[in-house]
Amino acid sequence: MQEGVGFVVEGFLVGADAQQIQLVMQPYLLEIDRRDVVHIEELPPIPLQDTAVCVAVRLQVQRGARVLGMRSAREIEARMWASRRPFAMQTRPEQAPIVGETAYAERERTFFSALGLED
Repeated sequence: MQEGVGFVVEGFLVGADAQQIQLVMQPYLLEIDRRDVVHIEELPPIPLQDTAVCVAVRLQVQRGARVLGMRSAREIEARMWASRRPFAMQTRPEQAPIVGETAYAERERTFFSALGLED
């Protein structure tokens, strides 16, 4: 760490502009004043990280850095991780849509399992 730098944090960069950096430090989304960030180092992605949505980073931040905002990262966290499960599967109800169709639901579960789409 460079002389005079206050601290180092690691998280996921999800947005930035000339004024601020948005960093997910689970379970929080922090908005940090860009002027307080001394250095940004990109880290290797972790398994299932969607690099189109977030970048793993290490930030060197000045002592006394301003946090412009802090809120739950729950909304963006759902988009940060790649999944092999298609959207339609992620949002469908657990129960079979037609009452009495347990045989169909079992065949469907076997099919998805064979494709590696079901846990």
